[in-house]
Amino acid sequence: PSPKIIPRKILVLKKEEQELNLPLAIFAKRVQAPIVNLSIPKLSELSPRTYFKESLKICDDYILEEKQIIGLGQNGINAEKDYQLVFDYYCQNEIEQMPFNKIDKGILFLSSLIMAAAQKRCLVVLDGLSTSLAALIATKINPKVKDYLLASHYSISPKQREALELLDIPAYLHLDLQGDCGLGAALGISLVDAALHMLNDMKTFGEADVAVANDGPGAIKQNKNIKDM
Repeated sequence: PSPKIIPRKILVLKKEEQELNLPLAIFAKRVQAPIVNLSIPKLSELSPRTYFKESLKICDDYILEEKQIIGLGQNGINAEKDYQLVFDYYCQNEIEQMPFNKIDKGILFLSSLIMAAAQKRCLVVLDGLSTSLAALIATKINPKVKDYLLASHYSISPKQREALELLDIPAYLHLDLQGDCGLGAALGISLVDAALHMLNDMKTFGEADVAVANDGPGAIKQNKNIKDM
């Protein structure tokens, strides 16, 4: 039987008009995740706390339902240049000391999306380096956000692996993907579906009438009245 579908979507942050990534479109359709393209909101130069407060209000419009799966991606953000700033902020500095004016606004807004999704108890599936850096910022501000994060894959960037190690979140696919367009998030959603399918629909030995052994203590034929130990 087909597993029940949890509401899901893939939010892709775009800095400029760009064509939809074809592999992303294919895999997003496969996991039945609509792609929503977002643009970075134009917020004034505010303090970090005020910026996140204002951007969280905007993010609420994109994440209306509770308990859904949110995949993240982006096009047009050069996260490599911001890695050291975010790394230092995560390891050493306090929230108010974040180099707010130096970090790409796209990464900051992705952090807001992650926090907004976590507030509504949504599973957030990360993609590459930029979404991983955004997760570092989000968990620095609110450590409880980590409970709602799923890393989908290890990309070709060693910095992304380092970011996931800082988060202490394992990834499950080793694909050496380039970029951060949301394709990895779509593949991560497929892993969630597979896990739920196995948990909810796979029969136990007893339900399937499987003989577990021919001799010895296990020489019984399980049935529905015998539970696995």
